[in-house]
Amino acid sequence: LFGGSYFEDEHPTDKEFVNAIQQAGNKEKMCEYFEKIGFAPFTRNYLHHKNVRHELVTTGGLADASIDPMAEEYNNLEIRNSFACSFLNMYQYNGDLLRVSIDRTAREAVEQALTRPNTNARLVALTEATSHGQQFKVTGGHHLTSNDFFMAEEKRKLVAEQKQMPAERKARQKQQQQFENAAPLLNKPENSLLVKELDILLRFKIGELPGNLKTKNDKLARWREVRDNDNGATLNPWTEEDEANYAELMEKKISIEDTALGRQIFFFAEQHAAAIKTLSSEDRLKLRKALDEADAG
Repeated sequence: LFGGSYFEDEHPTDKEFVNAIQQAGNKEKMCEYFEKIGFAPFTRNYLHHKNVRHELVTTGGLADASIDPMAEEYNNLEIRNSFACSFLNMYQYNGDLLRVSIDRTAREAVEQALTRPNTNARLVALTEATSHGQQFKVTGGHHLTSNDFFMAEEKRKLVAEQKQMPAERKARQKQQQQFENAAPLLNKPENSLLVKELDILLRFKIGELPGNLKTKNDKLARWREVRDNDNGATLNPWTEEDEANYAELMEKKISIEDTALGRQIFFFAEQHAAAIKTLSSEDRLKLRKALDEADAG
């Protein structure tokens, strides 16, 4: 695979083998491969290959060739098929037996503007980008291993958590309020409970009241069924600490330290800090020199 000669019975052979890695992976060959598939320059030639699966993608109801260059061709095929089938129907043939329709995938047109590296605008744009083309556009063609891509992945997780937390906050606060409303009534004699008080107690135990509880007797009977249910284990009050964590979460900004790459860098830094204690004076001097050179730029 890597070429050269080899030993046979402890003696080198006369035959020389070609270095396949060097021959296939040199710069000229790689540029030729990239151009052939349409990666550099970015022509997307690979989408015209017969083995590539295509779909008729529409934006605003129209075939969008910017997403798939075959979209317009498939759309024209469908139009011609529809015309031919309608022509047969005009002459009393059942042309609908030959009618075909191509599955469509509708996508909302999202205008993606070019953004600057290491900005929140870029993270938001990358989070909203749903295709490689949109990622390519918002970053100006930056490499997929740049810090922004790592941070955008964490941004997606953060946005999902931020969307979930308000509902959880509201549910726990509602549950806490229902408990505080019901607490003074829990030891009140059943016969003296008013209808509105039964409503408060039932909401605490079962949540929203079902529609079949219309009369006081119905509600009282239901209260007797659920009265001894243990809700204490599921009661999860929303505390001041929860509120502080919620505010921090909703205002949080993603940095490289929040990513897997950042955590790995921190881990390496901790390892190096621990290893310094075992270095000799000469090695520490070399390390200081390397750090000074890194700080200098």
